[in-house]
Amino acid sequence: MSRFYPSVLAKQSGGLVELPEEVAANLDDIVDKGLKRLYNFQHDDGGWGFWQYDNSSPFITAYVINGLIDAKAAGYSVDENVLQNALLYLENAIKTEPIEDWRLVAGDARAYAYYALARADYYSEELTYNLDDLDVTPYGLALNVLTAHQQNNTALANEQLDKLLAQVRETGSVAYWDTNAPRYYWNDDDIEASAYALEALVKVRPNDPIIPKVVNWLLLNRQGSYWVSTKQTAAIVKASLELAKTTDEANINYQVVAELNGQEVSNQKIVGQSADGVQLDLTGFAAGQNNLELTVTGQGTLYSSANVTYYAEQESYQPQTEHFAIKRTYEKLTPRLDPETQSYVYDRDLTISNVKAGEYLLVTVDITPKDDYRYVLVNDPLPAGFRVVEDDTAFRIAGVEPRYGYDWYGWNYWYDGREIRDERVDFYFTYLGDKVTFTYILRAETPGAFAALPTEAWLMYEPEIRGISNDARLAITE
Repeated sequence: MSRFYPSVLAKQSGGLVELPEEVAANLDDIVDKGLKRLYNFQHDDGGWGFWQYDNSSPFITAYVINGLIDAKAAGYSVDENVLQNALLYLENAIKTEPIEDWRLVAGDARAYAYYALARADYYSEELTYNLDDLDVTPYGLALNVLTAHQQNNTALANEQLDKLLAQVRETGSVAYWDTNAPRYYWNDDDIEASAYALEALVKVRPNDPIIPKVVNWLLLNRQGSYWVSTKQTAAIVKASLELAKTTDEANINYQVVAELNGQEVSNQKIVGQSADGVQLDLTGFAAGQNNLELTVTGQGTLYSSANVTYYAEQESYQPQTEHFAIKRTYEKLTPRLDPETQSYVYDRDLTISNVKAGEYLLVTVDITPKDDYRYVLVNDPLPAGFRVVEDDTAFRIAGVEPRYGYDWYGWNYWYDGREIRDERVDFYFTYLGDKVTFTYILRAETPGAFAALPTEAWLMYEPEIRGISNDARLAITE
């Protein structure tokens, strides 16, 4: 969903944005694959969750519905049965008490559901839009404004916008909204909330003087060409496109002069939209303090931000345990015949210095979170020379229960999803509050000495909350 959503928004912008050549050339294929994946991940109740087999979430379902609506608007074919089932799920979720387990989460979830239903022009005799009754954060208030605007209810849109502006945090040249939502929930996102607020302002009061301050704050929180998460990026792209339509960004015509420490480093003319914008050569940065000055003359607004990235080379990694304590072990598996069952059982041996091609290793990952987290991604890089045994149901390993339990009714691995890739294995958790342990099996393939990079765990929508395990060295002999 998040992979194609910003690009779909750009495509339907009417030339306001130029997509990178590679994205533009492959966008139809990206959207087609994305839609098929979304259809496959839809739950039986019509909703979507963080993964394929977890519980449906009103937030995630509303997010997907908005993406499907915008994909249709961009000219893509969307399965109407999928969309209608999702809308019915949201209607049923609104009627359910409680829709979420925290008051402020429940209010924002309903606000998001109302917004998605309104955008889809979905009505039923039993559905009423009680926006005034919601106990919401600024995240939900911004969505209420958009819902009222979608329904052409100007009075209600302005009323909700006044409530939203009463909670703005404004300092100097920036302005934003603090959601104060329960920690780690979907709506605990100041950047996304401020993006929805920007879109609401542009649609209802496009000349409000606070708009440039909100844009400044969003730009200051950008990390390179994107924001922390794809859902943040999608919300900001949507708001930015609305702003561009209002400010006639398609007809910009200005000259940009950049001076670094008093020396001109760039003098460019920008006419209309550019995929590259203004690019500066800043190799002349001196050690210590530098001064970069931009001068713009002509018609239009130049938006700028700065970001620095670097790469550190090192022989080994130290575990990071502030948020997650992660331990990964490798054990060599040696088969023996069980005389009682006449089947093979694999014994485990921590001595892995002499692994031969064709032999197996058991990988065990223990993760202990330091808080109750949501939307957790665990990434375990694979050492070169090994491949994952995708179907390991035939393996009986001493001291390890089968993934589904011995009676096929239990589920012993508490992740919601697993994806095996060429270079890593990804595990997904909707909720993670207690220690979990899970395993998988590697087969030694190619002789050589290899490094196993550390296992990492982080929050999908707050990646600075992360943990790193130990690294390892493995060798395969012929």
